[in-house]
Amino acid sequence: ANFKLKGDGQLKPTVRQKIWAEVDGYVQHLSDNAVHDKPVAKGDILVEQLSLDLNKEIAALTGELGKNIEDRRATEDELIDSEELTELDRNQKESHIAQLGQTIASQQKQLAILKEKSEKLKVRSPMDGRVITWNVENRLKNRPVTRGEELLEVADLSSPWELEVQMPESRMGHIA
Repeated sequence: ANFKLKGDGQLKPTVRQKIWAEVDGYVQHLSDNAVHDKPVAKGDILVEQLSLDLNKEIAALTGELGKNIEDRRATEDELIDSEELTELDRNQKESHIAQLGQTIASQQKQLAILKEKSEKLKVRSPMDGRVITWNVENRLKNRPVTRGEELLEVADLSSPWELEVQMPESRMGHIA
């Protein structure tokens, strides 16, 4: 018995990956490859975001770190140059230097983490393939995006393809 069923469907490559924003920010720049059907290589930068909050955090922490390094250097110089220090003053300065050393080490670790987060503002292709997202510039250019938001999709068009058909559940008995 022949019969026909109608449903909306999409033909898609089986090897594809969605690309998500890893950090909140604004889409500042789209690469020339971030266009529908453009080939991309794994690691290519497709989207560059800007995060004013992150830049502000990095600048503030860099300033504090510089101040603490200079304070430690000045205190070390006082300790070396001054022979008139009492034992109590000498111990206080050594303690201050040790405390600054710990603070500086902590701030350097925090700065490394922020710079790693800043690097995630450069959204890269996770695989070789082609961009299969339509209207990329209209969807993303100069727009705020949040962490976890889908930006693009890349697919390997040489991989096998699959057909996804949307069918009401009431008709599923005919298909099975």
